[in-house]
Amino acid sequence: MYHVINGHIGIILEQIPRSHVTEYDYLQKHLKNLDDKEYQRRFKVFLRLNAARLSELFCGHYFNILKDVSSKKTNITDVCKRLHEVKTHKHRQSLQFSFASKLIHMTDTSMPIYDSMIADFYFYAEPNRNKSLKDRIHDLATFHEFLTKEYNRIINNGLLRDAIRAFRDELKPQMFTDHKIIDSLIWAFVSFQKKDVAKGKITYC
Repeated sequence: MYHVINGHIGIILEQIPRSHVTEYDYLQKHLKNLDDKEYQRRFKVFLRLNAARLSELFCGHYFNILKDVSSKKTNITDVCKRLHEVKTHKHRQSLQFSFASKLIHMTDTSMPIYDSMIADFYFYAEPNRNKSLKDRIHDLATFHEFLTKEYNRIINNGLLRDAIRAFRDELKPQMFTDHKIIDSLIWAFVSFQKKDVAKGKITYC
């Protein structure tokens, strides 16, 4: 699929609003302002904590963990367990692996972000919710480790070199690593694919 992204990069870049770049750049540049309410507001909007309707208690817990992780190394399994300690909604706790990956990424931008779009691109099925929390985290963390290795392979072998260059030329990001650009390209490609591939705007070959 990487050659499809390279071959249709113009259409794919049209799916990425400039605000995606400017807001991410802002959040990375001002990461030390985690206690600032305006920073937190923009963070929650951009990383979609608001869209998930997470409790204020959880969001406060999230920013506390982010501050802690900013000053020391950790891993996504530990972050998942710590996030699970606090109720995400009024009456329940839940596994928030995507938000854990976003938290890790904000402090180490070489780490991939996991969400349903990335999972769909790689044909990954989330673990059954009947599994134990430990097993679900393990399965997701294993896939996240695959993403880490795969993004490094993409970069080292130049598999998305043309698309990454076009992204930088067109959108002028300041704080985007190649890893983050790969994430944005895949997300935009899958989003477009779900809507318009049947219209013939992208041709598989």
